[in-house]
This record gives sequence, structure tokens and C-alpha cells, in this order.
Amino acid sequence: VYSLAEINAQIQSNLDFLTTYIIDMPPRQQSIRAVFDHSWQLLNVAEQKALAQLSVFQSGFSRSMGTDITTASVSILQKLVHKSLLRLEGDGRYRMHPLLQQFAAEQLSQLGVVAEETAAQHGRYYLNFVAQQAPQFHGLELSVVMAAMQQDNDNIEAAWQWGIRHTAWDAVHPAIPGMSYYYRHSHLYETGANLFGQAAQQLRPQVQNPSQQAIIARLLLEQSFFLGRLGHFETVITIAQEVIALAAACQSPDMEAEARYRWARALYTQGQYAAAEEQLAPVLNGPQDQIHPLNHARLLTQKGHLCFFQGQLQPAHQWLEEALAVYQAEGDKGNEAKLLHQLGEIALHMQVPDQAVVYLQQALTIAQARDDKELESNTIATLGNLSLDAGDYVQAMAYYTQVLHTAQQYGIKQIMCAQHVCLGTVMWHLGLYEQADVHYQSGYRLAKELDLVFSQATTLVSWAYLAYSRGQWSQAISCAQQALTLMEPTSGVVGDAYHVLGNALTATKRWDEAKAAYQAALYQREQAERSNFVLETLAALAHLALVRGQIDQARVYAERIIIHLQPETVAGADEPLRIYWWTYQALAAANDARAAEVLKSGYEFLQMRAAKIDDDLMRRSYLQNVAVHRDIMMAYEERWAARSGSTAVNLNKPRYTVLNNSHYRKSTPPS
Repeated sequence: VYSLAEINAQIQSNLDFLTTYIIDMPPRQQSIRAVFDHSWQLLNVAEQKALAQLSVFQSGFSRSMGTDITTASVSILQKLVHKSLLRLEGDGRYRMHPLLQQFAAEQLSQLGVVAEETAAQHGRYYLNFVAQQAPQFHGLELSVVMAAMQQDNDNIEAAWQWGIRHTAWDAVHPAIPGMSYYYRHSHLYETGANLFGQAAQQLRPQVQNPSQQAIIARLLLEQSFFLGRLGHFETVITIAQEVIALAAACQSPDMEAEARYRWARALYTQGQYAAAEEQLAPVLNGPQDQIHPLNHARLLTQKGHLCFFQGQLQPAHQWLEEALAVYQAEGDKGNEAKLLHQLGEIALHMQVPDQAVVYLQQALTIAQARDDKELESNTIATLGNLSLDAGDYVQAMAYYTQVLHTAQQYGIKQIMCAQHVCLGTVMWHLGLYEQADVHYQSGYRLAKELDLVFSQATTLVSWAYLAYSRGQWSQAISCAQQALTLMEPTSGVVGDAYHVLGNALTATKRWDEAKAAYQAALYQREQAERSNFVLETLAALAHLALVRGQIDQARVYAERIIIHLQPETVAGADEPLRIYWWTYQALAAANDARAAEVLKSGYEFLQMRAAKIDDDLMRRSYLQNVAVHRDIMMAYEERWAARSGSTAVNLNKPRYTVLNNSHYRKSTPPS
């Protein structure tokens, strides 16, 4: 007895497997081969030749494809349909039953030169088709070109393999961009890496001139893109080095520029910003007349990314605007939308939310017109960041969840990683600490799997904030310190890591170390001109001074904060309400009359954000399960009770601080 898999394997290797030994069956019905052979004998020579040639198609074909590639005429196609040897389906494509196709392919193999010519005609036809599609990937018809290529995916892959097997340099070379774009937008990163890597390996021994060397370099560059998406950064760098050597041999500055771009991208993705700058410098500072405009735009974009991740927001904005102009001039709508999205992110970090919305809406419009799911997801995620900064946690959660589901559907692990971290941050803000921890674990696991060093670092920083909120000081310190080991000193996240490290060190009374951490955070945040985060660290320094009994010093820090303390100036900080709380405490300890106004503003800010949470359980968690939120409410209510003459509240009575949904610890209100 055969299994289904064994039956399938036997049929594919030999049609004679489908044979019956029932003796009273007519000869033409005793095997599938006999059935097909009987039908074959009923065809004339032209029909036989056409049917054999049509077996070259792997996933159906249109009328024009059939008549262009084989000797079949429209009349012959109609006759083959009439004789049930072809099916004409609703999409206008002809298809042959797989068993009949196997039989016809056997007949084609016996036609010698005709078989070779048919395979060549098929291969060149589809490679030319792919080459013609490449420019369409940059326009607004992305969904159309993707549908066209997906429909003929099997034919395209067969044509590519024919081209590589027969070293058809002239046919393969023009098809490389279209093949790469197709696999990129299909998110088939491993398939793409294997396809281009194997092609380079098979063609390399056949190289006879610089032009063919350049084709090998092109294949390697495309392979490096897919390897980068898979997190194989060391291999990407090795390939870039090889391509730079080939570029020198071919005297191609443009090829060198693209190789250095790939090298720099691999480095900056791992947080090695200085090394990435070194790779970009030779081509950015050199003559641009021999570099293709799109490669020049990629270099400008990479430079902008490096500035952004090092907290240099204004230079990042300038570099990306320059790159955007190039993409717009070249009609590259895909990269135009990516740049608009990235400019929206920068505007968000520069605390210009209105400008961020303009950029993001423009990016989203293009992404949706192109049906570009990856870019659409990234843009929606940034709208989620905008909602998060505005304290609209429910809307942020909806955006992130939508993007996570899309990324899971298409298997885009980098986006899945980011959205788990974003959802964890929403849960952290809402005081749903156990759920936050689950999301951070998922995000960190994906970041490790993909070797995304920057994502690992940002997740560790977020985890440190969560641990601090739960009173797990040692874990907070460990996470922050691990994050710092993964990042260069110029990374924009370094300030966040030092800040939360300072928080945890303060809680464990390691005050000198805490002050050093805060000062490092303050320097980095001031250099990055992140004013809301600067206020956050000043508030932390005020708190540190206060717990050390340095009331005058705490008041000095509070003075620096209070002149800027407005809802719009603290929005986007990691813990905006802690700014209000620690500033209030510093002023109250100094008997400063402005303390009451700061507390009132903090309370109103808290209630404004709570009002945006429709779900009762989430709102209750936000108000009661986050210690600093609860402290603000209690202090405000106590002050209000005292002023209204209500029953006095014992301010020295121990309070209970919720650490998560089920565990509590005692705490005494800070002075």
C-alpha cells in the first residue's frame, strides 16, 4: 500500500505507474499512458507539435503567450480545447492537466532541436517580461504588476533557471531588478537570497569579460539585500567587500556606491554608527557624476538614518529632504513614500505633531494606492506612535494591533518585532504590567532571532522601565546596562538607557552612580535637542537631590523645569506625569507656593489622558495601578480635602502601591 506522497512521487517519475491489470479492459484504457497515447494519435502533426511545446508552460498561459512562444495558432488552441486536451478558464488562461503535461513533455523531449528552441523561447519571453515590469514597481501600479507576476510565478522561475543554466547573460541581466523587486514585495527573503546566491555561484565560473563580472556583482548585491532582511549582517559585509573589489576591476563607481550603502546599512542596523559613516564618506564626499541618481538618493537616505539614530534630528531632516527630492524627480513613488514616512517620524521626535501628520498622511496615501502592505504597516505604526505621545493609548493600541496582524499575515518579522515592543509600551503606560512583559518577551525574542541589535537595545530599555515600575530594581539596572553595551555612545537611545538606570540606582540608594547616569542622560538628550526628555531628566535629578536631603538643589532643578512645564512640552516623554510629580515634590519640600499649581496641572493632565480610555478596566488600571498616577491623585485629593475643610487625611499613613495585577507592596509617601 502506497502513501499519497509515494503515489505522487511514482507518478512524477513514471506515468506507467498508473496502470491496471484488469484483463477485460480495452487496451487504450489499461493505463493513463495508453489513454493519452490514443488521444495523441488522433492529432495531426501540427497539433502534436503544438501540444508538446505547450508543455513548457508551468502555470498556464494566455493566448498571446501560447502563440508567441510555440507554433500553436489560435485555431490549434481552440481544437485542443475542443478535444479536452486544454482547459480555457474564466481568467482567459489555458491550462493543461498535470498528468497530460507530463506526457506532452515526454513527447517534446523527443523533438531534439525543437525542444531546445521552445525552452529558449519560453525562457527569453518571460525574462523579458520580468525586465519590462521592473520600472512599474516604482510607480502606483504595484498591485497590478505583483498580480501579473504572481500569476506567472512558475513560468518566471522556470525561465530564470533556464537563463542561469544556459548562461544567457543577455537575458538574465535585464531581469535582475524585476526579480529582486518581486521577491522583496512578496516578502520571500530566504527564497530571494537563495535564488541570487545560487545564480552568482553557477555563473561565476563562466565569466569571460568585465561586463559579465558586473552581472555577478549585481547578483551579489541583490543577494545581500535579502540576507540583510534575514539578519545575516556579517555575510552582507563580506559580499559588499567582494563587490567593491569587482567594482574596481570593472571601473564602476556606481557599483562601489551601492556596495558601500549595503555595508553601511548592515553596520548601522547593528548600532555601529561610526563605522557606517566611514563607509558612506568616500562616496558622499566624492564626485557624483558617475553615480546613478537613485543610488545617490540611497546614500543620502542612509546618512539621514545615521543622524536620526544618533539624535541629530535637524541634520537627519535635511538629508532626507534632499533624498526625497531625488526620488520625486526620478518618479520613484515607493521610495518617495518611505521618505515621507521617515520624515514624519523625525517630525514626531522634533515635537511637531501637525507636520508629522502631514508627512504620514502623504506616505499612507501613496502606500495604499500602491497596495504596499509593508510601508502601509510602518506608516500606521508611526501614527500609533503619534497617538501614544498624545496619550491616546486605546487608539495607539488599535494601530499597533492592526499592524501586528498584517505583519503576521505576511510573515514580516521585523515589523512583528517592533509592534510587540510598541504594544508592550502601551500596556506599561496603562499599568497592565504582565501583558507588557509578554509583549516585550516576544519582541526581544524576534530581535535576537533577526540579530537586530538596535531593536534588542530599545526593547531592553523598555523592559528596564517596566521593571522599575514594578519595583524590580535589580532587573531594571541589568536591562539598562545590557542595552548600553549594545549601543554606541552616540545612539539616540543611550539617553533613555542612562535615565532609567538612574531611576533604578536612586531607588537602591546608589546615589552617586545615579547622578552620573542622569548627567550622562541629560547630556545626550540636550545634544539631541529632545526638550521633553530633558525635562524628564531634570525632574529625576530634582528627585535624587530631594531623597538625599538636598532641598535647595532640588528646587534649582525644579526652577529649570517649571518655566517650560506645559502639556505640549512633556507629551512624548517616557513618563510625563513623573515630571509633574517630582517637580511638585521638590517645590513642596521647599514650601514653594507654586507646588500646588504644578500638582493641579499634573492632576488635570492625568485626568485628560484617562478620559480618552473608554474601557473601564483599562482606565482603572491606568489610574490605580501606576504608582505615580495614584500618588498624584492622592496628593491632589488630600490637598483639596485640606482646603475644603473635609476630614483630614493622615499623610503619614502607609500607602499600598500596586506592582502588577495581583501583588502589592507597602510604601511610605515621599517627603
